Amino acid sequence: MKVKLFLNDFRAMVRNQSFGSETNLHPIFFFENESKCLFYKPINSIVYWIEVIKSDLPADITLENLKYNEFNAIEILEPI
Repeated sequence: MKVKLFLNDFRAMVRNQSFGSETNLHPIFFFENESKCLFYKPINSIVYWIEVIKSDLPADITLENLKYNEFNAIEILEPI
């Protein structure tokens, strides 16, 4: 099952880092193309994800900061 979240909800979930029954902590993955970046966080049998449209990012949020600092995400070659 895939559950789409808003950026603020996804960020809050990642910062919390207590996912209840999750025993195998999976990293966050991302897929990027010229117009958007998709982030995925698998938790048990659910994949939480967000779609970030590059042209719609607020001025105080950079995609590079999200990928490498805040989420410590791993790039994948195809969207999930």
